[in-house]
Amino acid sequence: MLILKQYRETNTFAPLVLEPSQGSYLSFWQFLQKIAQENGDRIGYLVDAPSRFSIDSLKKILAEQTLFATHPSIASVLASFSPAKTKVFLLWSIPRSARNRLLLRIILKGFTHIITNDSITAGELSTKLGLSESKVRFMPYGVDTKFFKNTEKQKSQFDFIVPGDAYRDENLVCQLLEKSNCSILRLTNNRSVANQYEALESRYPERLTLMYRVAHDRLPQSYSSAKFCLLPITKSTEPAGLTCLLESMACGIPCLTNAAKTSRDYLIHGKNGFVFDSLGDILQIYSEVVEREYLTLAKNCRSIAEKYYDWSVLESSWNYAIYNSGRRQCQ
Repeated sequence: MLILKQYRETNTFAPLVLEPSQGSYLSFWQFLQKIAQENGDRIGYLVDAPSRFSIDSLKKILAEQTLFATHPSIASVLASFSPAKTKVFLLWSIPRSARNRLLLRIILKGFTHIITNDSITAGELSTKLGLSESKVRFMPYGVDTKFFKNTEKQKSQFDFIVPGDAYRDENLVCQLLEKSNCSILRLTNNRSVANQYEALESRYPERLTLMYRVAHDRLPQSYSSAKFCLLPITKSTEPAGLTCLLESMACGIPCLTNAAKTSRDYLIHGKNGFVFDSLGDILQIYSEVVEREYLTLAKNCRSIAEKYYDWSVLESSWNYAIYNSGRRQCQ
């Protein structure tokens, strides 16, 4: 996760990227900072638990004019002790238990805005937590399309790339290896997942390639080496895999996913990707699309990413969500 530990003379935090593939968080942080600077403001952005920060770092973050938090365990600290006028909380899911929902509702009362990256969660915040619709905003997540673009000019090396670690269905990926002749590139930062695939590489030496802790600057090349991005998600209560979906789309690589929250707002079935229910769906989609409409699908992916999800396109709407509308309510 992205952790802000340094406090520069310019009164901004220097983000420290701990994992080599976490560069997308850095893009998001820079995006928020740009919006803040345009409003003569600065933002304190937290993505991890308080135990990862020194007391001095926490105090400085709490003193920021606008706070942006993404972790429930620190939300109550921010809401209670920060003097910031604008407090934004980025939320991905609603707890299932009544107790946790009550706790979350109490915590979120201290924030001026709750932003979600999917419309399902936005609706649940109103219907299940009773939050005011004026306080909740669905804001699309973005991608840097200048950085993420197709780098391969030759034939794709792999049929599928399976990136990321959160709630991935590794059993389905293994079934795909066993029941088809498809080649797979698996990207992971998780050591236990890497161990699982290292054991399989000897069984499928020609069809399985594992890449562990891929540096961020190599991601476009990795996406571009495959025909499809496969995101088999085991948890449907949050938009898992969203960053990977947008990155692959920007590289012109169609995505196949089964996750409702990931696919509903960003993926148009048959236009820039597909939603599947089973392994059979994956194999059928692959055989039909590669034969008939792959190039059109790939062009649609790139076009949609540039037109709707590039950070520069999203800037004005995020600006309004955090500042224009927010400060009227805070003042």
